[in-house]
Amino acid sequence: MIEDLEGLNRRFLHLAKAGLPGLEEAGSRALHGLDRAGLRRLAAVPFALFSFGFGVDPRWDGLRENGVRDMDPPPATGACRERFALLALAFMRHMASQDPRRAMTVAGIPESAGRWLVALDPGLVAAVAPGAASALRWRAATRKGLWPALIGACANGDEALLAVLRPAGVQWTIRRALDLPPDHCVGRQGFRAGGR
Repeated sequence: MIEDLEGLNRRFLHLAKAGLPGLEEAGSRALHGLDRAGLRRLAAVPFALFSFGFGVDPRWDGLRENGVRDMDPPPATGACRERFALLALAFMRHMASQDPRRAMTVAGIPESAGRWLVALDPGLVAAVAPGAASALRWRAATRKGLWPALIGACANGDEALLAVLRPAGVQWTIRRALDLPPDHCVGRQGFRAGGR
């Protein structure tokens, strides 16, 4: 499953270089400066770099309430984004059906969205893909500057910083999925060994 996620992240980065919402200007500049090795390191993080806005984009609420067959046609987004959305939705649906907690941890899928994806008829995933493609964006970070730091560490091959940022990315993915405030953590400095 990790290889599948890395492949999706790699495809997303290819699309993102053409421009997608959600990345700070500094992160966008850093992304365009990444070489192949840096792009590989960024794609290998243990969480999805992308989001479809489950839990925050109101189009998903309407879709869950009204059903796939009643949805309005989304704006045209291009075949590449729609193919990516179809692959990513199928991956997320499979992950949510096998391990809902992992879907939340890796892809930031809120529990209610995971249940909806699992209940979605597999034949209708293709019908949802164009709407998902129009909602495609960078995953929202809970801390300003996280994306530029992560992209910079990948560019420089800074494994020590990546060792810190990879779990931080998983943590903020979980926070987003649980709809926790950005600063909700254990103490002001986060988790520390040995108590306070």
